[in-house]
Amino acid sequence: MDLQVSINMSPRTLLDLDLPEKMAAYAAENGADISNITFEVTETSATSNVAKYMDILARLRMKGFNLSIDDFGTGYSSMQQLVRVPFNELKVDQAFIRKLDTDKDCRTITEISIILAHKLGMRVVAEGIEDESAWNILHDLGCDEGQGYWMGRPMTVDDLEEWLRNWTAGNLKTG
Repeated sequence: MDLQVSINMSPRTLLDLDLPEKMAAYAAENGADISNITFEVTETSATSNVAKYMDILARLRMKGFNLSIDDFGTGYSSMQQLVRVPFNELKVDQAFIRKLDTDKDCRTITEISIILAHKLGMRVVAEGIEDESAWNILHDLGCDEGQGYWMGRPMTVDDLEEWLRNWTAGNLKTG
């Protein structure tokens, strides 16, 4: 299976200047395709030591890894981080997604976030999709990907192939 993997990075991990080289070596040792690996960084963690984070994150991108700004919209300097850091993915926080069909402000923030990310050449992932209604709204708004319990709960590797077959065969809206 050609799977993408996302890894949440703690602020402490992003203090290691050797991280890009270590991760590239680890991927090569294990035969992993670097372009299928995304490192998720919360916008608040990227704000505390911008120079060091910029160096590490830029080198990760140069090696071919993907970078995602996680929990978008919940930190202090969202717009500034989109300009400073070489992200290629934006994750809209579940706080907005869970209220898409009941709160017009959450829907507006989600819609504008999707438009903004696309204008900046970024993919958009919605977090916390709990029902088909949110999935359909996100599809209509042009969201690229999603994650949440409605799509699938945490599962073992053995269950993944069956889930993938069932998900692909379903009559759900897909991009």
